[in-house]
Amino acid sequence: MPYNFLNREKIINLIVENKFEDLRINETINNHLPNNSNFINKYGLNYILEEKIGTFIGINIGFLMCDGHLNKDLSQVHYFFNQKEDAESFKSDFLSIFNQEKLLLNYAACCYRVGICSRDLAGFFNLLGVPEGNKVHKPFLIPTWIYNGSNLVKRAFLSTLYGNEGSKPQDNRWRIQFVLSKTKEHVPNLLEFLTQIRAMLNHFDISTSHIQLRKQKGRAFSGRFYIKGKENLTKFYNEIGFLYASEKQRALEQILKGKVLKRDMLYD
Repeated sequence: MPYNFLNREKIINLIVENKFEDLRINETINNHLPNNSNFINKYGLNYILEEKIGTFIGINIGFLMCDGHLNKDLSQVHYFFNQKEDAESFKSDFLSIFNQEKLLLNYAACCYRVGICSRDLAGFFNLLGVPEGNKVHKPFLIPTWIYNGSNLVKRAFLSTLYGNEGSKPQDNRWRIQFVLSKTKEHVPNLLEFLTQIRAMLNHFDISTSHIQLRKQKGRAFSGRFYIKGKENLTKFYNEIGFLYASEKQRALEQILKGKVLKRDMLYD
């Protein structure tokens, strides 16, 4: 540990963690919904509590904790994609679930963006644990109803995280990297978040490497870990996959020579 941290022992323990708690599968979104939400009122509480809807909310939480973004003033929600087909697929899925929203798909700064101007929606996701503004400067953890939720919700969340921040398998290296960044004061939170992800992968019998903590001059700290080996990548393919990241999914299929992962498997 070459970096100067006051809580050095805690950070080292998180980095080398290799035993994880047994996760429950009985937590639901019901007890974690915000009170007096205009967004909930728009669709009705009973609708929001449907399993399919809760699963899709989990997908959105995963997206917005990685490549998505809530404006600082909570006026807009943004989702970013490398491939147009993924942006179109997400837009179609979103409107099939929340058909009263207005989504705009455009291309800018070398990526496709799906944007939604809605204070009700942004505030809803914010109250469910998604930080507004620059996430590098904000601490957050996986919501309890996802972390200890059903296997369906766990898979949906993880698949979205990896679709966003997981690396594309290539050159038969048999590994997938996951990396996120935080400023120095939030490094313990970063490591706790990554440890939660590793625990969720362990729940599906997918083992991971220890976390690597790195610092580049003028940049925030980055934490990363790997899923390595053919056996683990096969389990990842069968259990999780890359959601809304078709290029990564095809690369994984090419390495494993497997069948196409159905996009609707998360709702079966």
